[in-house]
Amino acid sequence: MDALVPVCYDPARPERVAVPGVRQVRSDVFWLLLGTAFVVCGAALLARVL
Repeated sequence: MDALVPVCYDPARPERVAVPGVRQVRSDVFWLLLGTAFVVCGAALLARVL
């Protein structure tokens, strides 16, 4: 599935790229929760094995 996503790029600061219309805080919270869920599941699986 292909999708066109408009991206804002600052040539003066190439490490900074933003997707307009997406709030950065909301995106950061999503990835934080997703990562935390994976850590918790991994720790639970490891605890069962040991």
